[in-house]
Amino acid sequence: MTAKHLVLVGGGHAHIEVLCDLVRAPEPTLRITAILDRRLSVYTGMVPGVIAGDYAPQEATIDVTALAERAGAAVILKAARAVEDGAARLIDGDVVGCDGLSLNVGSTMAPDVPGVSVHAVAARPIATLVERLTAHRSRDARNVVVVGSGAAGVELGFVLKHRLSHPGHSPHVTVVGAAPRALPRQPVRVSEHLERIARAAGVVMLHSQRVTEVRANAVATDSRDLPSDLTVWAAGATPPSVVQGSALPKAADGFISVDRSLRVVGSSSLFAAGDCATLIDESTAPKSGVAAVRQGEVLARNLRAWARRESPERYTQQHHALCAINLGGQRAFVTKYGLSVSGRLAWQLKDFIDRRYIGRSRI
Repeated sequence: MTAKHLVLVGGGHAHIEVLCDLVRAPEPTLRITAILDRRLSVYTGMVPGVIAGDYAPQEATIDVTALAERAGAAVILKAARAVEDGAARLIDGDVVGCDGLSLNVGSTMAPDVPGVSVHAVAARPIATLVERLTAHRSRDARNVVVVGSGAAGVELGFVLKHRLSHPGHSPHVTVVGAAPRALPRQPVRVSEHLERIARAAGVVMLHSQRVTEVRANAVATDSRDLPSDLTVWAAGATPPSVVQGSALPKAADGFISVDRSLRVVGSSSLFAAGDCATLIDESTAPKSGVAAVRQGEVLARNLRAWARRESPERYTQQHHALCAINLGGQRAFVTKYGLSVSGRLAWQLKDFIDRRYIGRSRI
C-alpha cells in the first residue's frame, strides 16, 4: 500500500500522543510532516507547579521537534496561517500539500474587554505564560487579580499567592469570576470544600462578577473596582489565528467542528483535536489538557485507520475526569466523582501523574 502523506499542524498534547504512538510502532502506510510554530511544548498540568516553584521550566517542557524526528516525521519550524483539504498554508506563503491533515494548535485568550490586551497577562497560550509572568516583575505586587473561576483561574490564584509571598510580604490575591461559585462544573460540595481552603490560604473568591475593564492598576467589575498590580486573565478561550483564518466548519464557540472520530465535519481527510476542536454533539464539554491527551490516544488510532482505509474509533468524552489543582507549597486539591481531598498526599498523586506523562513523552 502506498504511504499517504499526513501533515500534523501544531505540537499540542494530542499530537504528542500521536507522535509517541508512532515512535512505539511505526506506521508504514504514513509519511508524516510536522508543522510546528515552536520547538518546545509546555505541559499544561505542570505550568502551575513551575509558577509555584515546584519544577524548573525545563521539567515541564517536551522537545516536540526531537520527538517528531524520532517518529520519522519531517519537521517544518514555521507557523501555519490556514489549513484546508489537501494543504497547509504557512505564514510565509509556502504551501505544504498532503493527503490528510490533523490540527492540534490549542487556544488563546482575546476577550472583548477594554484593557485586557494592554494591562493583563493572558493564561493562554500556555507556552508563554511563565515567560510573561517573569517579565512582569511581579515579585512585590501587593494586589493580584485573577479573572476566571474555573480550574485554571483558581489554580493560578493559589500558586501566585504562594510564589509571591516572602518574608515581610504577602500579596492580596483575588479570584473573580462571572459564575456563581468556584469550579462551577463540579458539585456544590466540591466548590465549598475548595473555598474553605481558599479562605484559610488568604485567597479571596468573588463570584457573579462580570469584568468590564482592566486598567493599569485596577480591574473594574459591574459592581466594584479591584486594585491590581498584576492581573492574570484565565477566563474563556478563543480560537487561534490559524483556526480563524481557515475556511473550516466551526461550532458556535468558533472552534473547529469535529465528529466522534475527531474528523472535521464534512471532510474525509481532515482531523482536529484538543482545545482547537469542539465535538459536534457535545459543544459544552470543557477544554482541558486531560481531554486533549485522551483525544490524542483515539486520534493516533484513527489516523492509522484512515491511512489503512479502516473504520475509525469513536471518542467518548470523559465526564468525571480527575481534576487536580496545585495549591502551592507542594499541596494539592484533587476531586473526582464528587469527592475531594487536599494536602501533601494529593500533591504527590498529581506530581506522579504529571511526571509520568512527561516521562512517556520523552521516549
